[in-house]
Amino acid sequence: MCVAYTAEASPDTNLDGAAFSVNEIRDAESLKSCFSLPEPPPKVSPSHVENINGARFIATQVEGVGSGHSLEGYVYRAFHHGKCYELDIRIVTENGTGYDPGTLKDFDVEQVRNSLKIALNSFTFLK
Repeated sequence: MCVAYTAEASPDTNLDGAAFSVNEIRDAESLKSCFSLPEPPPKVSPSHVENINGARFIATQVEGVGSGHSLEGYVYRAFHHGKCYELDIRIVTENGTGYDPGTLKDFDVEQVRNSLKIALNSFTFLK
């Protein structure tokens, strides 16, 4: 499942894209392997436990930069009924390289982040 904002959702801004997604991590077959899988971008803060609709998730904030883009992300992992699940919020912005100054306006990152967190907070395991 994925809910996404494309750059067209906020024209003439530095929004490159944003999404909330739900994935099963098939390589993780145990609680330990689920929570120890590496996250590609560097972690910004220590992992902590968050409860989403009665399910325990390990949450980590991540960031990354490269090729004129910045990534802010939030990763939530849970081991549920023998399977590893990852919920992600990712927001990618352009830093304006290659654009005339003032061409790109800052989009409302809080509004985008909050709407993706609504999707996150609506997640429920069905069984």
